[in-house]
Amino acid sequence: DVSGSMDEEMYKYTATQSRTWTTNNVGNNHYYKLGNNYYQIISYNNYLYYGSGYNWQYLGSTWTGVLYTRESMGTKIDNLKTAVGKFIDEIQKNDLYEDYDSENPTKRRVDAEGNETTLGNQIAIVKYAMNRYYGVSQNMAWNSNDAPTAEGDNDYYYSNQVQDANYTQVVKIFTPTGTDANVTALKNAVGGLHAAGATASDYGMNLARLLIENLPTSGENDRSGSTKTVVFFTDGSPTYGSSFQDAVATNTISSAYIAKSTYNAQVFTIGVFDSITDQIENYMNYTSSNYPNAQSMTEPRQPAPEAQRVFYQDASNADLEEIFKTVAQSSGGSGNTDVTAESSVTIDVVSATFKLPNGATADNITVLVAPCTGGPTPEEGDEYCYYEFGEERTPAGWGLSPITPHVNTATNEVTTDGFEFSENWVGADATSETGYHGYKQIIRFEIEVAEDAVGGPNVATNEARSGIWVNGVQATTFNRPTVKVPVQIWIKKMGLIGEDSAVFNLARAPYVAGTTPADSDYKNFMKVMVNSSSPKDPVDGCPLVKVTGLSPDYYYRIKEDAWGWSYEYQDGGVKYTVGEGLENPFIFVNKPKDTPKEAEASIRNVFKAKEKTTTTDPEVSE
Repeated sequence: DVSGSMDEEMYKYTATQSRTWTTNNVGNNHYYKLGNNYYQIISYNNYLYYGSGYNWQYLGSTWTGVLYTRESMGTKIDNLKTAVGKFIDEIQKNDLYEDYDSENPTKRRVDAEGNETTLGNQIAIVKYAMNRYYGVSQNMAWNSNDAPTAEGDNDYYYSNQVQDANYTQVVKIFTPTGTDANVTALKNAVGGLHAAGATASDYGMNLARLLIENLPTSGENDRSGSTKTVVFFTDGSPTYGSSFQDAVATNTISSAYIAKSTYNAQVFTIGVFDSITDQIENYMNYTSSNYPNAQSMTEPRQPAPEAQRVFYQDASNADLEEIFKTVAQSSGGSGNTDVTAESSVTIDVVSATFKLPNGATADNITVLVAPCTGGPTPEEGDEYCYYEFGEERTPAGWGLSPITPHVNTATNEVTTDGFEFSENWVGADATSETGYHGYKQIIRFEIEVAEDAVGGPNVATNEARSGIWVNGVQATTFNRPTVKVPVQIWIKKMGLIGEDSAVFNLARAPYVAGTTPADSDYKNFMKVMVNSSSPKDPVDGCPLVKVTGLSPDYYYRIKEDAWGWSYEYQDGGVKYTVGEGLENPFIFVNKPKDTPKEAEASIRNVFKAKEKTTTTDPEVSE
């Protein structure tokens, strides 16, 4: 956050000893704490008041309790620069040393030949202020996939003062932390930032999402197996102006959701606020991994278990350096951790295309374990190796402690706890009769295709958040099996008048993995009419036709061929307008589903006609 308010002072409040306060012993530097906020105390006509500006509340002629004194800690942006510098140092120590969490790390990481090596950590830095990306027109959407991710730090001149505002921009692309030169470059990028402008957090989070999305997934620089972490800092309300805007907050949350659900990112949020409202608290929590499935300010979905809700930190009256250091150690790992029954939970999140059967309970979950008996051996045609396992039994059948399953049909989650991973590790063991040690946990349950499933050729059955979580941090990710699911397309026509109707052409092109069909590959195969006699959307009463049972072996497009007005369409919970003067009809591509719920939202388009007009010109169609 490099908004203008980052130039304001940051304060630390210290509690005094409890006493009886009167106008005689209250000074100019005493503050009253109400909730998470601090208010100055003043005396007037032998009475005490607390508040600010023109809004003062009566406290009494005397008041007994704890008041606070305030100490300036410098500007917010200076504190942020220092804290981020410490964060970078911590990530470098983790990169270079096995015991990086000690104050004086000594054990360097080495490869199999004994040569010094690194873990491979990388850091990128995004600044956000104005709702504009550098180098593009001001009206580029906050969630544009074309937002520039090139490195730079450019000011936005909307007046003759450079400091009036900032572009939202990537100031440092992903940079390895294994060398001092790179670390210096990262710190210099942060040190050169200045505060000015609004707080367009949605623009900033979109750039963070794109940086992760664009990481290489093959070749020498493959980052597909790396842990992704977003550290989001702000000192104010999400806004393009000066006050809290729900739309900007929701945009930020929805981009964070993509990072969490698609790329398995941990999202930490850190805030420094002059006053904290429920609205601010919700915004920071929903953006963070405390609410892994939140998609908007009104859709928080199910939170993470309370013990795992460690991803939002209020730094308003705390040591910012220490908080960033803690986040660095959490995101970079802190050495070996005993994965005990108390510290770990197994979570399997069913993807949006599927659901747990109605009324499913823990009784519908089968939990078994099987002993490791051999391996690892390669399977034919597979680059990975697998251990061999023996008979599957209940935990009691192998003399293990009980494993307890839990079901949450509202969030499509199955969890288990009670499995001692530390004791049941799998691997070779010369002291064992079989030469191998440990057990694997097996969890079986049924899922069904959801009524509103979109379908596709490679639909993952579970989400990226599925895996083993240790002390609130995902330690490993489960495999994500894919299946074919018949495609469904919804067409909702808004704005029809009387007996009007609209006709849509459906076209398809053969699905070939890793390719994009050319326009000429699409062939029309079906016409769909929507009119006043069509089924109605139960929410808004508009005609709604659902085309079901389409083959998942095709890409699909839909064109409206008998209506000529402007449309609105919805993507990821955000509405866009394709207006007059643009190419008509609007073309919608039904992309193969890739588990995030945004994929479903983008397929469920809304075509909205403007008010219908009439004409006597026979050459003009209505």
